[in-house]
Amino acid sequence: MPHTPSNNTLTRILAALFACSLLWACSDSNDNNNVIDAGDPDFPGYTVVSLEPGDDLETRALDALIS
Repeated sequence: MPHTPSNNTLTRILAALFACSLLWACSDSNDNNNVIDAGDPDFPGYTVVSLEPGDDLETRALDALIS
């Protein structure tokens, strides 16, 4: 009988895929100069998070979305 991943593993994979797709969908790869000022009243209380490329990008992106 082949080994199947647990539900917890599948949940983590799906959450990471969702987080990455959300980040990709919200990014604007054509204009990197489109930055919102932190003092903008239309976006009170938001936080800009910059993520550097790396092996654990999915985990760090998910952590950033949660916090």
